[in-house]
Amino acid sequence: MKRSLKDYTVNVYVWWFAYVPTELLNIGLTLASWFYYTRFVAGTTGQAEWFLSYILIALMIVPLLNIGVEQPEVTLRSLYRGHVSTGGFRVPVWAYYYLAGIPKAVAAVAGFTFELLRFLIEASIYLILGLIVFRVSFSPSANYIAALLVIILGFLASLTLGLLLANTFWLFLYREDVHINPFTWLVTTAANVVGGAYFPIEVLPSWLRPLSYLLPHTYVFSGVRKALLLGVPLEGVSEELAILSLYALLLPVAILLYRGTENFITYKARKL
Repeated sequence: MKRSLKDYTVNVYVWWFAYVPTELLNIGLTLASWFYYTRFVAGTTGQAEWFLSYILIALMIVPLLNIGVEQPEVTLRSLYRGHVSTGGFRVPVWAYYYLAGIPKAVAAVAGFTFELLRFLIEASIYLILGLIVFRVSFSPSANYIAALLVIILGFLASLTLGLLLANTFWLFLYREDVHINPFTWLVTTAANVVGGAYFPIEVLPSWLRPLSYLLPHTYVFSGVRKALLLGVPLEGVSEELAILSLYALLLPVAILLYRGTENFITYKARKL
């Protein structure tokens, strides 16, 4: 117990006195780079401020969508490739949970909770520094409720996609040399390029745009920017909300498939 309390205290100390200040510096430098880049491209006109606001939205939202896509597999990876040292033995994490009578869902909830907490801190820092230091501004009629609805549905949509991609994890379960699921990596990387994160999808070649329409990221960035930069009413983002809702409706199916894959991996692991 004393050991656990000590480890917890160390983790809290590292989080607040090492991670947060370092991340604050990293975010500040990122915003500064984009600040001067927008002024290099657009000068000191209002267009530069609008461009920086456009980029800021991506910087804030991309990590949240990445959590939805990547965290389901991260949970499986930590359960079935991670180990716990106890009583002089090195026990797989999933077996440790089983012997301790702890539901494996605890690992998923804990992982998501930590990542979402980190996202909220990072997004808050981006927003505060952007508004106060770098003079970012949204439309006077910005629709924050519409933006929030798009973000929530966007996270659920990305989570649906992440759960479906995590079903391929068993293909690489015993490949210790494979540290990243290539399917998940491909989606997260492609989303930054063709999902409209840092530039409109209209500048993409016509043959590449259909891929943009398949990704929920495209509709998240489009809807949030319409709401915050153009100040459109709720019906102005109805298309984005409708498409993201379709993704979200598939979430129960994705969860069932994910649980089936997790049970299959557990069965394979027990046979070893």
